[in-house]
Amino acid sequence: MKTERALIRLEGMAVALDAGAPQIRESLLAESEFIVGVDSPEENEVAQRAFAKIKRLLAEVEGTRKDIKDPVLQLGRDIDATAKMFCDDLVREATRLGGLMGGYLQRVADRQRREQEERRRIEAERIAAERAELARIEDERKAAIAAAKTPDAVNLANQVATEKVVDIHFDRPVAAPVPARREPLRPVGQTARPDWNIIVLDYMTLATAFPQCVVMTPAVAEIKRLLAAGIEVPGIKAEPITRVGVR
Repeated sequence: MKTERALIRLEGMAVALDAGAPQIRESLLAESEFIVGVDSPEENEVAQRAFAKIKRLLAEVEGTRKDIKDPVLQLGRDIDATAKMFCDDLVREATRLGGLMGGYLQRVADRQRREQEERRRIEAERIAAERAELARIEDERKAAIAAAKTPDAVNLANQVATEKVVDIHFDRPVAAPVPARREPLRPVGQTARPDWNIIVLDYMTLATAFPQCVVMTPAVAEIKRLLAAGIEVPGIKAEPITRVGVR
């Protein structure tokens, strides 16, 4: 976020190549581009001279780069330290307030969830009781019909059962409408979203179940040490090569 007020300021800096640097580079490239193959001791010697010149120039540039960059890196560390020193108390207080507000909103959400679950439980119990009562009425109707001696008695059994069913429907309590889940009233500018506080207890178990959840980086130097000791390392493809250097 940019504001008109800069609490931390930095004056401008510029980086430039030495005027003769491009010419030196092009000269070495021109010398090496004619070397298209190495198939004899003489060609190897010629390639070695060009290689050594390039490596020495690269080493000089790398040394200069580090010399120039070290103060800049230190400046970056100083900037970070200054910002951290200024912001430590603010970050700590923002974290504390965020925790208080998040806890409140979570308690509201939990209460709403419990209320909704309670309404569902009461409705489920009412439906179960009603079904049991209807089954009892049906059993009584069938028993009355089985015991009836005349058509009028059968009609009476059906009428009594119908009236009881109608009474159940008329006596059924009207369920209170379930209100739509509402976010608690929040101040202007406050946002809230579901999140997780995660602590990994077993990295290997997590990586085995869900590899995409764990970042694994191979220790190349350790792999090379094992290969050099003659140890077979599973899960890799390794081919011996020769790297050329210069002293």
